[in-house]
This record gives sequence, structure tokens and C-alpha cells, in this order.
Amino acid sequence: MIQLVATLVAGYIAFILFLYFFQRRLIYNPGHEVVSPSNTVTPNMDIVTTNTVDGVELKSWYQDPKSSGAQTIIYFQGNAGTIADRDEKIKAYLEAGFGGCLVGYRGFAGNAGNPSEHGLYNDGRSILNFLRERNQKSSNWIFYGESLGTGVATHLAAELAELKQPIAALILEAPYTSMGDVAAQHYPYIPSRKLVREKFSSLEKIHKIDTPLLVIHGELDSVIKIDLGKRLFALAKEPKKAFWVPAAHHNDLYSFGASQVVLTFLEEHLSV
Repeated sequence: MIQLVATLVAGYIAFILFLYFFQRRLIYNPGHEVVSPSNTVTPNMDIVTTNTVDGVELKSWYQDPKSSGAQTIIYFQGNAGTIADRDEKIKAYLEAGFGGCLVGYRGFAGNAGNPSEHGLYNDGRSILNFLRERNQKSSNWIFYGESLGTGVATHLAAELAELKQPIAALILEAPYTSMGDVAAQHYPYIPSRKLVREKFSSLEKIHKIDTPLLVIHGELDSVIKIDLGKRLFALAKEPKKAFWVPAAHHNDLYSFGASQVVLTFLEEHLSV
């Protein structure tokens, strides 16, 4: 009996150590295929190269808005695949006249480096610098965060708000309060919140943002449960709107009209 208990305890400790030291492999699942926009449904997007403050060269996709002064949607993808997998999503917004930017992350789609929380923040900042060089102001930026990317979008929106450079709108698809809370839902039998090093603590930042907010979340989402999205939404400032989708899971929100919800929201809250 003692031997069995000792074996179980050792296994439990080994599992915890594995989660602690290899958590980035669990959080990030980058796609490595390099695809040209010309081979997607958004062939007019350009590949742009940016350099981060920590010396990583990144490839992202960008297309100018159709008219001068129109807003640009800056899209921060989730933890898996590549920006090429988001071509169908950004297409609707490009066709509506918005500019679009699919932000390339380090370690994804042929980009150098390895993904990390602060690394992704730097990746996002490099795109914002690129847009500033094109004489775009933050008041014309719409941040769109998907899943993991909601943490990046929220962090950068809060950062700009503190600098008195608010963005035009923030859209969060399947958001979470913090990575620790997500881990606790998936691993309730270990002290997940204490083990997580990639914090992505949107809950601590959302109150800093007073730009129009749209949250979209599926009630059947088993990856990021909807209670986390609802909790984040509850603490956000007005104006805000939520689209809770009863039959949707994590990756099928666009099958339930999410793009039209986004366009209607932007029409209501912005001069488009």
C-alpha cells in the first residue's frame, strides 16, 4: 500500500513538473506552412516585414482600407495554425472596405523565434509601429482577438489606453479572464494558477479600456468555457455588446453569423 501511494505521489509530482516546464508546448501549437496571400481568398493582401524590439523578423499580411480615413482591423490569431487559416474571416471585413492586418507571430508560419506571452506582445507592437509609419493613428485601429489572441489584443488595447491613445474598437472572440483560469478548468486537480507562467491576465486589464467592446462566445465551447468570457465581459466598461451563441463551440462561431454581428456592431459604434 505504501509503495502504491509513493508511486502515485511520484507520478503526480512528475506530471506537475511536466506541465510547469513544458507548458509553452501545451499553450502554443503553431502551424509552420508558409502560404502566400495569392493562394487564399484574400489575394490582394501584401506580405509585410516588421522587426520587433527584441530582434525578431516577422512576416504579416496587410491590405489598405478602401478609402482614406477608414479603419483597419488588426487581427490577433489563436494558438494554432497560421494567419493563412484566417483568410475567410478577414475577407468579409476587407470587402466591407476596412483595412486588414493579419499579425504574424514568432514561431508561426516560417517566422523566427519561439512564441511566449511577452514575445507576442512585442510582435503586436511591431505591427502597430508599421501602421504608424503609414500615418495611421490608433483612433483608426480595430483590434480583433481570437481565443489566445484575445489576451494579446486586450493587453495592447489597455497599453494604448494608458498612453491616452485609445483604439476605435475591441472585438474578442472566445476570450478568457487569464491563462491560469483556463488551465484550472482543464486541470482542476492540480494548482494550475500557480504553475502558469504565461499569464495573459486580461481580467486585470479590461477595466482600463473604454473603447466600444464586442465579445463573441459559443455556449458549447469546451476549450475556453463561456463563463470566462462572461466574467470578462461583466467587468468591461460600456459601451459593450455580447453575442452569446447557444449552439456554437470554439471554432465555429462564423457558421452562426459572427461576421455580420461584427459588421453591425462597427456600423453602430463607428463612423464607417
